Amino acid sequence: MMKRLCLLVLLLALPLSARADVGAGRTLIEQGSYEQAFYMLLPLAEDQDPTAQYLIGGLYLIGRGVPQDPGEARKWLTRAAHNGHAEATMALGDMAAKGFTGKPDPAQALVWYRRAAELGVAAAQNNLGIALASGKGTHRDMKSAVMWLERAARQGNAEAQFNLGHILSAGGPQLKADPEGALMWYAIAVKSGLKEAGDERNALTKKLGKKSKLALASAQRFVAKPETGGRPLPTPPVEQQTTEPQATEPTPAPPTPTRSTKAEKPETPPATAQPGAKPVSPLPPTRKMSRASYKVQVASGPNQGEISKEASRLRFDMAELLANLEVSIVYGEAGFTALMGPLATPDEAEALCAKLKARGHKHCSPVPP
Repeated sequence: MMKRLCLLVLLLALPLSARADVGAGRTLIEQGSYEQAFYMLLPLAEDQDPTAQYLIGGLYLIGRGVPQDPGEARKWLTRAAHNGHAEATMALGDMAAKGFTGKPDPAQALVWYRRAAELGVAAAQNNLGIALASGKGTHRDMKSAVMWLERAARQGNAEAQFNLGHILSAGGPQLKADPEGALMWYAIAVKSGLKEAGDERNALTKKLGKKSKLALASAQRFVAKPETGGRPLPTPPVEQQTTEPQATEPTPAPPTPTRSTKAEKPETPPATAQPGAKPVSPLPPTRKMSRASYKVQVASGPNQGEISKEASRLRFDMAELLANLEVSIVYGEAGFTALMGPLATPDEAEALCAKLKARGHKHCSPVPP
């Protein structure tokens, strides 16, 4: 009896230990210890832990701790997605949309976005809503677009709030314009930190006159209590679930939103990693920082761990721009600062900041040698 009890205690302890190791691996990634994190997480990933598979996939995607390999990244992310990992599913959608392993494939991206949306990922719900509104990679379905965008908007996704305002304001062949509803979501987007929605809110407020008061009051209620504020959620329309997305309709469409979002993603999957085989070099060919080079400042604050985490996420989200740059965390009077470089000239640094800002990362400034 005692032997059975001891065995039961040991078996119950294993999942907790695995979870602790995954948490430790994630911490190592946030600290920039990528190779150490890879060796800690790989056995767990091979043992079908979905979070470990997702993190291993992320490391392969951005080439940290292992040589950059989008094919390996996709393999591990796919394993994680099949094990129910929502963020991995979203990441696969992003990879297909951007063409990480070939040409961009909007239809395949939509398959993954829909799965991630059904798992509750707000960013995927927003991207699915955009696709359904525009007919990109699927048939146009404005009612379903509104339904998915509102689900994301009610989770606090500012881009979805803005996009929902845009669609309701414009209306179209399949959707009656709802300026009061549009005003409510524009106002909520502003409260969520999306300043660009302010111009739309102000213009609609002026256009609606006295009618704007009710919509703005609904926005205030939503901000105070997102789960019950605002207006009721629409009844979800019945959607045809198909693995093969339908062809894009050539029907003319109203203006559609374009503010797509990404889920928070770690780093990505390998094709066939030999258990115990040591990866070749810990990094892809990158240029080392030098005192004579320009850099860009991408994050700053009092908490070193948070700044390191923000820089890692940024490199993952903008891998096509930042994968070959080194990250350094420096400490000064203002706290911790994340720098990326080297960049050869001030013009190169300015151009990089302009690209980052165009993609939504507002905090970027060139740093001279």
